[in-house]
Amino acid sequence: MKITDNDGRWIPCGMVLMAKNYNYLNQLNESAIFLWYLSTAPEEFFTAAGLNTDQMPKSIGRLIVDSAIVTSHKAGKHGKIGLHADPADPSLDSYYEKAVGLDRLAATKALPKGRQFRQKGNDGRYFYCDEQKAERLLKKFDKFR
Repeated sequence: MKITDNDGRWIPCGMVLMAKNYNYLNQLNESAIFLWYLSTAPEEFFTAAGLNTDQMPKSIGRLIVDSAIVTSHKAGKHGKIGLHADPADPSLDSYYEKAVGLDRLAATKALPKGRQFRQKGNDGRYFYCDEQKAERLLKKFDKFR
């Protein structure tokens, strides 16, 4: 998806920070991509760039997750990814489950060993994508690639 302002300059729509060799949340002995940070640009940013509501990009968060699934495939991880929904925004739980289509990791499930997980524990806001779901989501977003 190419987004440019009225002068033809590229407009960044979102940001993501991925860890390429991380424990897969659903099977700790397997490897996956973990999204440490994911954000879409706020509407005000696009307005300041001169775009009207009809020109503003849609589905950026889903496309960022799609890029993580593609990265996972290219890294030989078969589309497996994981992420943690920011506790500051309770609406993200529904977004990742319903709009994006990720599975929620049960709050009773163990997390990978590591300082960041030991300190906070499993709060039930971890989401993941397995191989089968990755295939379905990739097909769903083929039209954007």
